[in-house]
Amino acid sequence: MLRMPDGMRHAIAERAKTNGRSMNSEIVQIIEDAINSDAIKKRDEELNQLSFKISYLETDIFQSERYGKNVDEKKMALSALHARRDELKRAQSDTPKRESFEDQLQRIEYKIDVLMSSKTNKKPA
Repeated sequence: MLRMPDGMRHAIAERAKTNGRSMNSEIVQIIEDAINSDAIKKRDEELNQLSFKISYLETDIFQSERYGKNVDEKKMALSALHARRDELKRAQSDTPKRESFEDQLQRIEYKIDVLMSSKTNKKPA
């Protein structure tokens, strides 16, 4: 049993009806979207931080090499940062884009138009 504030049950029922789901499926979808959204935000924040660190380290290596300093450890660290950034970018590109409600509606309207036009274009037997 899930307790909900007044009006929430109705709002979920309407949303579920609009999306063609049961209320339970709609609630699960809402929770999954919230979890995925948080994970995506964290990944994007880490990507931004990595980009800054990479840029800083590349500048530091360049300046250190100019003065003849040993940069082997810095290059190893830079390599590790690049590997992590690439891993996050792959995960970012693998994240499916959720179709918006408007896109879903447009796709359904198109299918209805196709079905309706195919019915009107059929010749009687």
